[in-house]
Amino acid sequence: SNDVPPTSLRIDVLHYNTYGYAEVARRIYQSFSVLRRTDLVTVGSLPFFFDNGLTQNGLTVLYASSTNLSTAVGINAGTAFSSTSTPMYSFAAGYGTLASSGNSGTYNTGIGYQVLANNSSGSFNVAIGGLGALTNNSTGNSNVAIGDRSLYYSVTASYSTALGSFSLYNNTTGSSNTAVGQNALYDNTIGASNVAIGNSALSA
Repeated sequence: SNDVPPTSLRIDVLHYNTYGYAEVARRIYQSFSVLRRTDLVTVGSLPFFFDNGLTQNGLTVLYASSTNLSTAVGINAGTAFSSTSTPMYSFAAGYGTLASSGNSGTYNTGIGYQVLANNSSGSFNVAIGGLGALTNNSTGNSNVAIGDRSLYYSVTASYSTALGSFSLYNNTTGSSNTAVGQNALYDNTIGASNVAIGNSALSA
């Protein structure tokens, strides 16, 4: 009745059939649902603990909350997420991404190494880069930075788009700029409403 195979084909008390798969899933879910701080899970040779998130060697490496509606993956990612119950609607993936403990910004997405690392109240930002896209942003809103160190020194600039490595690299307060291409608008600092398309376009 439960798609049970002959005894000779069974493996231990669980076997490869519909009922067996369902039972395995049930037991895994049951195990995870009762984990506490002292419960240990080993992945390969690495020990992991569950403590309002997944920790390894005392460092949180995975955090997700249905209260502040945010998710963090990586050491020191989304540091402020676990200290507030206020919805932040944010996602951080990568070492030190959205790492500021005083961060109150909402609707931010950061992927990469130390991306949006110093964000304090900036919201609606998207930053994706191997190293430090929008890393110095503090209060800037609605920026898009895609590429290694794009909008790297931007602090308060808003409504800017940087696509390409080092695009708008030195921009600090200039808003409403669009730079597409490696090094595009590289040395712009406070200029606003510029459009640069192409490798090193308007870079000096």
